[in-house]
Amino acid sequence: MNRNRLYDAAFAFRALKLWDKLADDQIFAIQMKDQICYISITGMLGEHYSLGVYPGQEGIDSLWRIYQMSAVSESEEMAAFFGRSALICAFVPRDELEPESLAVLSPYLKARGMSIRGKKALWPQILRCRPYREFVYAYGEADAETMTEALEAACWLSGNSGRPIDTLAHLSEHDQTLPLLRREGDSWKIENMPMPPEPDISYPIGHTFNEMYTARVRKLEKTGSWACKIRLDPVLRGADGIEEKVLPWMLLTVDLDTGREIPVQPVRDYETRTEVMLDKMMEAMFRENVCPKAFCVYDERTFSLLEDWSAEMGIALSMEEEIPEELENLEDFADAQAYMGEEDSMQFMEEMLDLMLLLPDQELFLNQPELAEYIAHFRELQLHLDTPESIRAKVSEILERYDKFQSRQQSGAGKAGKSTGKKSKGKKGKKTTVPEKSLVISVSLDTGCYRHIRISDQALLEDLSLAILRAFNFDNDHLHGFFMDNQAYSPWDAYYSRGSEEGPATDQVTLAEAGMTAGKKFKYVFDFGDDWTFQCRVLRELDEITAEPVIIRKKGEAPPQYPEWDEEDWDEEDWDDDDE
Repeated sequence: MNRNRLYDAAFAFRALKLWDKLADDQIFAIQMKDQICYISITGMLGEHYSLGVYPGQEGIDSLWRIYQMSAVSESEEMAAFFGRSALICAFVPRDELEPESLAVLSPYLKARGMSIRGKKALWPQILRCRPYREFVYAYGEADAETMTEALEAACWLSGNSGRPIDTLAHLSEHDQTLPLLRREGDSWKIENMPMPPEPDISYPIGHTFNEMYTARVRKLEKTGSWACKIRLDPVLRGADGIEEKVLPWMLLTVDLDTGREIPVQPVRDYETRTEVMLDKMMEAMFRENVCPKAFCVYDERTFSLLEDWSAEMGIALSMEEEIPEELENLEDFADAQAYMGEEDSMQFMEEMLDLMLLLPDQELFLNQPELAEYIAHFRELQLHLDTPESIRAKVSEILERYDKFQSRQQSGAGKAGKSTGKKSKGKKGKKTTVPEKSLVISVSLDTGCYRHIRISDQALLEDLSLAILRAFNFDNDHLHGFFMDNQAYSPWDAYYSRGSEEGPATDQVTLAEAGMTAGKKFKYVFDFGDDWTFQCRVLRELDEITAEPVIIRKKGEAPPQYPEWDEEDWDEEDWDDDDE
């Protein structure tokens, strides 16, 4: 294998900087011995400088899919990117060179009297992409020959073909032909070939052959709705029977009535084995001991997986447009793990667990703003077979302490009497004694801006009003109202702050008395002049006591209650002068 020729071509290509002249979707082809290879050059957007070789029909279909999916969603574009079948010559900084690449490149540089220096210099790195598996940085003779031909063809096409290289065919513009280069000695012959047709966008249809699982699911009680979305897990993981790591597929699932995640174990090769993913979903149903009445999905991929199976099981299936925030949170968490990297993520997790284990139970489990989310995530980690054993042991210890602590809390509350609640005022001002629960309430103000508040169901509506205002940094200087039928200013089932002409008053009614239970939606309106309208929903009920309202999650910047006045927008003609 002539590596010198390969790297000569790579450095000649680097000097031309063709990525400055070509759009990412422009392609040409070369004729190899037994197949056509399609060539794409990327880097015009200032990242991922590379030349990619996509061999045969499988290669061009995977290249087409990248451009198709860029118009669908970021998660589908990511899946298409990692689903490529390609040979890549990437140009990367020194600190991004893999050990295998450096070991092959160093002898060439030494023979040429070159050294790897400079932060801005880019160095060639050959890698093979296989669908949903980790990249391979070792290459054989056939790969070296293919990449050498591709690099030399690109250099020739740029300077000797007599054809401006920026006129290459565009996938996105559906050009009819593209240039095909055939080697003739030290040169190339160029001709036009038909552009390969754009493949249809299709997704695997879900099937299951597990009659035992199906029979068990039929016996489960059907209740509530689950939101589901399939996406590629962006973190490489080990898989049984495979030496290298893979990118598995996840079925993100949320119970819309409680806002709680239903962990479904990730699977590999979902696209060729949909029955495995359906089996894992049914296992989650056994664990929860419930089957949903309805699935809500938000993309064609998930719809294709569930359509036939849900019809067979008598479960309603609907395609929705607006993704619930709980499902968005799961996707955000997956993206954060990918950005951090698996090794850094695991190290951070271990350090966090070590700190938690040092805390006494009271400090660890009482009044922690994100305790419920942590506990749910820890239980999910226990289900993942690829969770490192050291992390699994620490998670198990924390969960065991948590369960014992909860048991002691409930036992202690029982000794105080059958009623573990506190006295509160009812609608008519009388004192009542009721069992106390905690509610987790989502409060949204505009798209992408929300807060989750944990509060006792024996707290007054006035207390919830103060908690909402504090969560959004508003001053309590105006009247407010709660509208429990989810219609602002509705005359039915409405409660107003004391001082308004309406009633009942919010300082006389508890959340429980207002009918707040899991899944309840209602509106809170503050300042009847500016009409700040907050959409609220009870995500879940907890059998625990919350002494004071706690903000357990924040997302999005809250708008200012009183925006700063822009003097440029002040038109004196719009104002009346009372002194005239």
